[in-house]
Amino acid sequence: FAIKPELEDVSKLFLEQPQWPALVKREGKWQYIDRSGKRVIDHLFGHYTGGEIAPGKDLTSKGDFAFEFKDGIAYVFIGGKKGIIDTSGKVTYPRISDLLPHWARYSDGLAPFRNKDGRWGYLDRQGLVVIPAQFSFAYDFSEGLACVQTAEGCGYIDKAGVFVIKPVFDSAENFSEGLAPVCQKECWGYIDKSGKLVLKPQYSAASPFSEGLAYVEIREESADKSGRSILKRDYIDKSGRAVIGPRS
Repeated sequence: FAIKPELEDVSKLFLEQPQWPALVKREGKWQYIDRSGKRVIDHLFGHYTGGEIAPGKDLTSKGDFAFEFKDGIAYVFIGGKKGIIDTSGKVTYPRISDLLPHWARYSDGLAPFRNKDGRWGYLDRQGLVVIPAQFSFAYDFSEGLACVQTAEGCGYIDKAGVFVIKPVFDSAENFSEGLAPVCQKECWGYIDKSGKLVLKPQYSAASPFSEGLAYVEIREESADKSGRSILKRDYIDKSGRAVIGPRS
């Protein structure tokens, strides 16, 4: 055991961001611990949200709430006040947005949030709105751009909230290693940061690149003309060349 079986409940933060303290429940209280199980922040909390509290919901009358760390900070409610706690346990009380971005993932200093009307925008590390809520959905920033969805489709904005790549795709994911998967007419391909199609839409599924390779799926008609389709899976390089597979 790295941490003895003495915890009543745990968050999943070690799985997602192992460098930050994780929230666990021990002896009836939620607390921040390191990977050895040692409590690293003195304050004890009565509640852990786990991302289940709706944005804008008032928590101040229900005691102290602890939120998961994101990029080195965590939102907290202590004594009815909204604050930010760092990894040393220091709490500050800046003017934080009432939108409660406790589940937000920070990247490039910004994190997506959803307002009470279901629209998405971006907050800075102080919880202040820097890109107003105007999108149907918003992803984390990656390599300086973020994928957002509008009524017209999916596109990419910069940190000023300006569209760098117009929202012309049916679906899309974030950039990784200079390329991003995009979907048009139920087929996936890849674009570069100028919006140019580097690999034309041809896959039934496509994942972001990692270490020069990306996982893709291709659905083809069966050779026996039965009307059935065959799903082939592969890893491709940035030229689209299959390097592992294909296999059904």
